[in-house]
Amino acid sequence: VSQSGTEPAESDAKDASNTEYGYAMGPAPGSEPDSDPESWELSATGIGPISLGMSEAEAKEVAPELVSTPAEFCDMWKVPGLNDVNFGVPPEGLRSIGLVEGSGHGPGGVEAGTSISTMKAKLGSDLTHEPVDMGSLPYDFYYLYSPSKETAVQFVVNLDTQKVMFVSAGYPGEFY
Repeated sequence: VSQSGTEPAESDAKDASNTEYGYAMGPAPGSEPDSDPESWELSATGIGPISLGMSEAEAKEVAPELVSTPAEFCDMWKVPGLNDVNFGVPPEGLRSIGLVEGSGHGPGGVEAGTSISTMKAKLGSDLTHEPVDMGSLPYDFYYLYSPSKETAVQFVVNLDTQKVMFVSAGYPGEFY
């Protein structure tokens, strides 16, 4: 984490050649990504050049086409060409990035609707299973942590259907 405590640690930045996660991940935040947002892939630290923890001004430096829509509790950002990606931005900066099914931006191609077995095969041993007793709800949780473990991608799965329901990046303890 940076000295401000809001941005992912510099050690979390990955480049396109990194296979530490066990799959070929796309350009990571802070690296030189493909300039086409359609090719950006969600990682534990952000998406494309946009990193978790960034302010709107910082995000506009790396993605000048970003449009911010103010709201009472949490602003929303959109980047043209980056369809079906939701950015949650409270006053302290970017805290969450959620993918809508079919967005095409899932880590290693894993998105809502992917089977649990395919998710495990694509993401390998870096995927951490953290079961939570949800009572009668058949949900379970898997994570891809950044090297510092300050941020992660969370996969919410349905044990009845054996499929991923939700994919989002953010700060552990803040996922909804």
